Amino acid sequence: MHWSLPPFPIRCALIALLSLAGAGAGASESVRPVTCVALPDGLSPGSEPHLNGICATLNARSDLPQGLNLVLVVEVLTDTHVTAHLHWQTPDGPVQGPSVSFGFLDTSLSQDKYEFVVNNLIRATNPL
Repeated sequence: MHWSLPPFPIRCALIALLSLAGAGAGASESVRPVTCVALPDGLSPGSEPHLNGICATLNARSDLPQGLNLVLVVEVLTDTHVTAHLHWQTPDGPVQGPSVSFGFLDTSLSQDKYEFVVNNLIRATNPL
């Protein structure tokens, strides 16, 4: 599941709130380690399945600690480009990782590339 985020000041507050609140999971629903959001105008037409696929791949990782409240923030997502960063809560406060860009020149983003994007986003950010 993902959400589109409002403009910058509200977006920062919303990301922090999502991190603290466990992304709004209900009492009967277990908290998933990752919430996925897209910035306004960050998704190109038809790219929502890619966001869902990247989010599912990130959620399927077994090395993400329970309760990390990791948020994937997609800045740009097209068939040939992804720019995203991770955001999470620590005891010292919220942390935002660097924006990481992935471009696909001779191919387009597809299901077999989601693991590549996730692995390299985590490697660049190191939230664990």
